[in-house]
Amino acid sequence: MFFVLRINALFHRHIGLLLFFFTLACSDGSKDFVREDEIKRYLKDEHQFEHGDGEYYLILFSGHCGSCDDRSMALIQDLKKNKGVTRMGVVLHKDFSDHANLFKDSGVNVFHDTENRLLRYGLNLDRNVILVFDGDELVYWNWLHLDSFYDVRKDLDVGSES
Repeated sequence: MFFVLRINALFHRHIGLLLFFFTLACSDGSKDFVREDEIKRYLKDEHQFEHGDGEYYLILFSGHCGSCDDRSMALIQDLKKNKGVTRMGVVLHKDFSDHANLFKDSGVNVFHDTENRLLRYGLNLDRNVILVFDGDELVYWNWLHLDSFYDVRKDLDVGSES
């Protein structure tokens, strides 16, 4: 009897974990950027910018990862050089705005978030992110952190890091 009660208690204690794994197994694996509307509204309201037709690449810098920032900068250069991307923008976090001179005469739109207005749109990012739009549709996004750069470069057909 004690054994049955013990198993029953273990089952109830771990039901949450079982439900989590069941949900994970049944999910479709979609990778939606849940703040797509917010980033579009942020760019339009705060910077009077709409990317229009065609492909547009946007990188948001969180200001939380120095080596990620360096690798994100290298990705921007490689997108321009290896893939010929001409329509690109960056949103610079208030603590990263001193890097704006790196984009001078590069053709990259620079959006300064000096007053941390991203937070007002629910965009509290703890790492850099890349977004690729085709017209008004978000067609690709990924976090830019140390473990994802290989996948991002492969996904975007940019080549290995220079």
